[in-house]
Amino acid sequence: MNDQTPGIGKLLLKTLFFAFVMLFGYLSISVLFYQVRDSVTDQTINADQLRWLDTKYYGGDYAGLYSTMILYGLYDDELYQSYWEMIDASQDYYDCMMWNGASQNGYAGAPYKAASYYEQLLYDAANCKYSFNQALIDQLVDAVTAP
Repeated sequence: MNDQTPGIGKLLLKTLFFAFVMLFGYLSISVLFYQVRDSVTDQTINADQLRWLDTKYYGGDYAGLYSTMILYGLYDDELYQSYWEMIDASQDYYDCMMWNGASQNGYAGAPYKAASYYEQLLYDAANCKYSFNQALIDQLVDAVTAP
């Protein structure tokens, strides 16, 4: 009895092999799809973040810019260093203005603090790395009366 029909074991082996190939193909295509999607999404998020940061930057809302930068953890990338430079200068400006006001109200030690923040603001203006920040920092220096 020479039966030419395949045995159940051979059929089961072929079915498992086919299922494995199909599963491998599906997973490969899924991984490729998600990598492409994540890449495009990251670029979109980056563009949206820059647009939002530019809105804060050009609007002069440096406190909002600072909050956004902290919220999204935008610290180390060279792309964000120009924003940080402006944030640092604006913080020195606000601190100088605050201590100038305290000095006018007679608080002890306030003139020294106002002078140190003014010196820091002058340092920021003298050591500006990004030329487009220079005019904005100079405006901040001009807006402060020297203590």
